[in-house]
Amino acid sequence: MISSPPSPAAVLRACSWIGAEAGLARVRNLSSSHTVHIVTRADGAEAIVKRLQESGQRSLSPELFVYRLASWNPELAALLPKALHIDEAAQVLVLEALPTEGRRLPVRDDPAFDRRAGQAIAAVHRATTSLGMLPSLAAGILDVADRPDDAAAGRSPDAAALMHRIADDALLAEALRKAKVDYRISCLIHGDLRPDHFVEMSDGSLRLIDWEMGGGGDPALDLGAAIAEPVLDLLRRGDYEADWMDLAAGRIRAAAEGYAKGGGAISLSEADRRAHVARLAAARLLHVATEWAETGQLGKAVDAVLDQARSLLARQSDLADLIAP
Repeated sequence: MISSPPSPAAVLRACSWIGAEAGLARVRNLSSSHTVHIVTRADGAEAIVKRLQESGQRSLSPELFVYRLASWNPELAALLPKALHIDEAAQVLVLEALPTEGRRLPVRDDPAFDRRAGQAIAAVHRATTSLGMLPSLAAGILDVADRPDDAAAGRSPDAAALMHRIADDALLAEALRKAKVDYRISCLIHGDLRPDHFVEMSDGSLRLIDWEMGGGGDPALDLGAAIAEPVLDLLRRGDYEADWMDLAAGRIRAAAEGYAKGGGAISLSEADRRAHVARLAAARLLHVATEWAETGQLGKAVDAVLDQARSLLARQSDLADLIAP
């Protein structure tokens, strides 16, 4: 455990991104769950320095593993920023900054983007099928139904109460239990797909960033997240009464089409797999609800997420038909 992480400048000198005597033009702090800085060199080049926070609450090891994996997997490497330095012992990662790094992308209402995102996710899954790796932490939401006390441990009182509320909801709890039974670890998954974890390059290609939840998992969890994202966008805009089938159907279909076109690890021609994806889409909504509760977003926002999760499950056959090839 590193009690006092090295400074961004010390890290960049250690990996020779700057010289021993060189200064830095600018250092910006982007920290959230980890200590993250975007550093601008005198010549304008930029790098991301990511380090374990002094509290050390969440390890960087999953993300470091993903970048090690990309170092010998060209197809995966094409979808990630370039790693300039990886140090597991010191829990330090240095990445080449991408064009929009540090600037949150706007909420998109663009089926063409969802289609490309589906293709990118499929490429990650295809490139890593059957590789052994530690499991992604993202599947933890599936344990809430039967182990709400464990899931609530260390959470804020609001988030802990929500865990128990989910476990007490018959429809939501049964979907989580069924999804857990059917969950199969078969490839690398991102585990936390959201708009600001995609970076669009000048040529239109996409890169995936922030692999803190990355690890071995069921590809249906990532695809479920891609399907849940258009529904979450409605809620982010405050459309709490919106019908996802009316307003998000085009984007959901586009994400599934992109995934199929990209040759992902899920056969959407199989009805049981489509049903599994639908349940994991609902699970993703519940995961986000717990995150919102953790940051104090309660009331209508969290209630609306739970309502949309119930709607996805109640209309599971409609969703399964929507994502069929």
